[in-house]
Amino acid sequence: MATNARELNEEIMSIIRDIDPGFGGSLDIQLGELGSLVDENSSHLNDVNVSTTVSKLSKKLSNAGSSEKQKSYPIIDSLQATVAKIADEFLPWSISDALSGMVRLDYAGRTLETLRDILLTGAYNCAGGFDSQALANLANAHSKAGRYDPEIFDFITGQIENKKWNIRGKFVPRALASLANAYAKVGRCDTEIFDFIAEQIVSEAYDTGCKFIPQDLANLVHAYAKVGRRDRDVFGFIDDQITSGKYDTEFEFDRQSLANLVYGLGLVSRPIPQIIVSQISTCHNFELIHLNQFCMGFSLLGEDIPSNVLEAYKKHEDTYNSRGNKSMTPTERTVFQYLKGELDAEVKKNQLFKGFEMDIVLPSLKVDVEIDGPHHMPYPDQRRDNYLRSQGWEIIRIPPSDVLSGNYRASLKSKLQTINV
Repeated sequence: MATNARELNEEIMSIIRDIDPGFGGSLDIQLGELGSLVDENSSHLNDVNVSTTVSKLSKKLSNAGSSEKQKSYPIIDSLQATVAKIADEFLPWSISDALSGMVRLDYAGRTLETLRDILLTGAYNCAGGFDSQALANLANAHSKAGRYDPEIFDFITGQIENKKWNIRGKFVPRALASLANAYAKVGRCDTEIFDFIAEQIVSEAYDTGCKFIPQDLANLVHAYAKVGRRDRDVFGFIDDQITSGKYDTEFEFDRQSLANLVYGLGLVSRPIPQIIVSQISTCHNFELIHLNQFCMGFSLLGEDIPSNVLEAYKKHEDTYNSRGNKSMTPTERTVFQYLKGELDAEVKKNQLFKGFEMDIVLPSLKVDVEIDGPHHMPYPDQRRDNYLRSQGWEIIRIPPSDVLSGNYRASLKSKLQTINV
């Protein structure tokens, strides 16, 4: 048994360092050893021990499958009583690390609920306040698909808006980009957050001792564009960083960053720097998601798509459209089956046109039927629809609630009649 919290922390890290999630049954043995250590020392666990256990485990198991992650749940469950007992000892950074780690592990048990309540009720030790990285980590972890928590984002916005965070600790470029990206991912366009990030950039209030890396710049462009922010100063800053080579050039723009950059600039009608076009023109082995973003971005700007991108995209598009690869949601399937039974015209699912995905298509009539789910964002949808209409397409959007209630039939039939279907 460890004699103090620091010694216990070292033992926890020692066990976690040796964990190999891909090495057969050893994971069970190592997690069992970690669980025993935590149980034996439960009487003097502190907030750092809890945070270390969860955050280090989440990083070690970041690429593991759900079954491997679930093996860590008994350990986290066993921490619940300790978390409740030492609530007022949790410092902002430790509560952020612990919560973020649980979310990354897809854990949703009582320990998370207890820690979340401690955060939202302010029952933790708020000395010093949340630093920039702690807030960015919280937002990032909770922007994962299926883990959006409005109250957590309200908390972060409140910390920023009311200057409750530790303003002595400046935001580093990565934290600013992560914060913007997390909010955009969950469809939050909180003015307070995006104004704050813009002010940090324009006034150089962030930690200028750290440079932006390509991924940061691409994430900023993508985030601001997705929420419909066209801040001239922000985009001017990013353009200058790229064209003047002021970013950290030890890092390169990877394919995903290039794709995010081009699509984002297309959404807000900003020119793509020539240096970026040149980099794209020499790249190969793109995934379909990258090709879609490139095609959408260049198309929205009315610019020619680089030949290497267009050639690769055409191959993927033909395969995708012939197979209708993407699985349909239940509401999409309902409307698809209805149209198949009602119309003589051909009805296809999951089609691509210049990178834009279409839910249900009547190809001969150039009609695109979209079932708006929870992740649809107004500004990108508006830009998409305007572009497709300029290419001769008719767009019909149906709320999922209309499908569930059955009201979609009458409204869909009426809309199709107006375009002479």
